Amino acid sequence: MADSVTSAPPAEPPDQSALTPPSVRSPVRLGSERPTRRPPRLRLSRRVATRLLGAAAVSALLAGVVLRFVAHTHLWLDEAQSVAIARLPLPGLFAALRQDGSPPLYYLLLHYWMGWFGTGDNIAVRALSGVISVATLPPFYALARRTIGRRAAVAAVLLLASSPFALRYATETRMYALVGLLTTLAGLALTRVLDDDRRTAWSVLALTTSCGLLLLTHYWGLYGVAALGLWQLTAALRRRQRRHWFALGAAAASGLFLVPWLPSFRYQLQHTGTPWGGGASLADFINTIFGWAGRGDAAGRVLTLAVLALLLLGVCGRAGADRQIVLDLRGQRPGRGLAGLFLGILALPIAAGILANQAFSLRYTMVAFVPFLLVLAVGIQCFAAPARRHGVLALVVVLGLLNGLAQTHDSRTQAGRFAKLLAAQAEPGDVVAFCPDQLGPAVHRLLPGFGDQVVFPTMGRAERVDWVDYGQRNQSASVPTFADELNRRAAGHQVWLIWAAGYKTATPQCRTLQASLTELRPRHQVVLDPNNSFERAQLVDFQP
Repeated sequence: MADSVTSAPPAEPPDQSALTPPSVRSPVRLGSERPTRRPPRLRLSRRVATRLLGAAAVSALLAGVVLRFVAHTHLWLDEAQSVAIARLPLPGLFAALRQDGSPPLYYLLLHYWMGWFGTGDNIAVRALSGVISVATLPPFYALARRTIGRRAAVAAVLLLASSPFALRYATETRMYALVGLLTTLAGLALTRVLDDDRRTAWSVLALTTSCGLLLLTHYWGLYGVAALGLWQLTAALRRRQRRHWFALGAAAASGLFLVPWLPSFRYQLQHTGTPWGGGASLADFINTIFGWAGRGDAAGRVLTLAVLALLLLGVCGRAGADRQIVLDLRGQRPGRGLAGLFLGILALPIAAGILANQAFSLRYTMVAFVPFLLVLAVGIQCFAAPARRHGVLALVVVLGLLNGLAQTHDSRTQAGRFAKLLAAQAEPGDVVAFCPDQLGPAVHRLLPGFGDQVVFPTMGRAERVDWVDYGQRNQSASVPTFADELNRRAAGHQVWLIWAAGYKTATPQCRTLQASLTELRPRHQVVLDPNNSFERAQLVDFQP
């Protein structure tokens, strides 16, 4: 009997799709259905996001504008000195500037401004700098758009609007906001000279005028114009293009604006200078960048780190693929050139300060600040993803505004407290003495008609400081003679001494004066000690 054979059911063929790599599988199609369109809600979200970003940018811009007119403090020395000079009739104004060591343009503007708006601290005299600073924003946007592109230009304007450094000097009765405006206009005119052959004559005239007015505003404008001239001379020799020769000629011609002022300038070079400060050093490069970032509090330190990172990206970085940032240590355009410009402008005064022992002050560096901000705006563009780019910009802007807001409450001087105490406690016949005389203008401004206010060592008026041969005059003064004269003038009345240490050429003499008055008038008391103000001192009451 034959064995029975049961046939097994045929095996199912293997699933070929499981053996096919995902990369070569055929797409699944559902009949002839078309791909589903994106829901309208997503488009609406993008539109809303764009509007929100625009509203945030406008809000930040408006906040920066408002903060340029807010400062909860009285005028300190430099501001009070500016007002005291600018309120003089024009012949007296020019004579006083020979003693002060500054060019005349800002003081002339302030002179007429006060004629229209008065001499109050914030609404009147400080508002001039605020208006000038706000007027800088439109041409700065135009400059940024021509040099780094439209998208980066928006970031640049927001950086300027929120910059603690720009906010600080927009609320000070000094010429630094005007320096920022004129350097911006000079930069804009330079781009037109180099890029627009059709309007070269007008562009050269604009560059010459803006540079010339800069020279009449602050003498560090000489370093800015010199750096511009060296840059264009190098470019002209390398590329042999006439537009660079036009720019070089404009920079040279701007010196003609100084010709009417040359006699005063020559006198100032011989007799004024910066006797209040020490010489410059190489560390001023780093200190300047830190100072441009803002205060040293917690928000300021975070902002400083962000600024340093953006500075590196602006010089060496570019956006890469897959949300990467590529760093090229050779540098990238235009950040490399802009960084070379602001570093070159800083290098000239630092070198001059080291060689001639001239003081270096952060506020003078406004002449190099504009290209620095443009480099930071370039650094922000290294973030290709819009969300990250907007987030970095928002962080820097918010920190800058917070820093600027904190600066509005900083005390720049104790003059208000001194004036209040003297008005309440001093009597007719009392003598108020200031040592050094640099403490006098801020207090005298608040008590212009009060009693007998004199300064060491000249026994002159406290209204303003005479910087002519300042160091020699202080060091050669006789402190005992000055103390005896104070004691004699206040016979039967009190002597109020406002004095401070830490002032170059005057600190030993002021300490000796305080000790001499103590010997002559043992009955004395410290009425007010120095606080954390930028300009601080001690008030001592010497009884008869």
